[in-house]
Amino acid sequence: VLVLEATNDIANGATRANSGIVHAGFDPQPGTLKAQFNLKGSQVFPSWAEELGFAYQRNGSLVLAFNDSDIAKLHSLYKRGRTNGVKELQVLDANEVHSLEPALSKAVRGALLAPTGAICDPYEVALRALENAISNGVQLKLNSAVKTIISCKGGYRIETVSDSYFAQCVVNAAGINADITGNQVPRKSPLQ
Repeated sequence: VLVLEATNDIANGATRANSGIVHAGFDPQPGTLKAQFNLKGSQVFPSWAEELGFAYQRNGSLVLAFNDSDIAKLHSLYKRGRTNGVKELQVLDANEVHSLEPALSKAVRGALLAPTGAICDPYEVALRALENAISNGVQLKLNSAVKTIISCKGGYRIETVSDSYFAQCVVNAAGINADITGNQVPRKSPLQ
């Protein structure tokens, strides 16, 4: 397995600028891969943190409501989250929210509480995951931006700024440029 990193260090793009929120899974549209992976990620993050040794805090999250429209949105997010399989979600009224977080604005009229929401340092997560991968035989090539990916017999030819590689399988983790990288490879029809 080979990781091709475009820059001189890992996580220099979207990962480094990430908010560090480990979302509980109530926001994605039900039935989507995003909903499925968001929930699964939230569930496995505590064991990853323990195994890989990165900082992680399950501190919960609140989505605040300030008017009737916001209250309706909380109920919609609650329903969506339950459909996605998120456990422990609660819609709180103003008194419950202020009891939980007294420093909140008095204008807050309610909240969606997701106890499984958490925070982490996304750079540290990437670093620890890559350290683990390298200790298990993965190779890392820095300053190796992918220029082209070409389908060929048995796999793909990958051209970087300085080298050429053959791979039977490619995982596109190009962050904000994932669409550019992915669009280089023609999609197979569902019938193939």
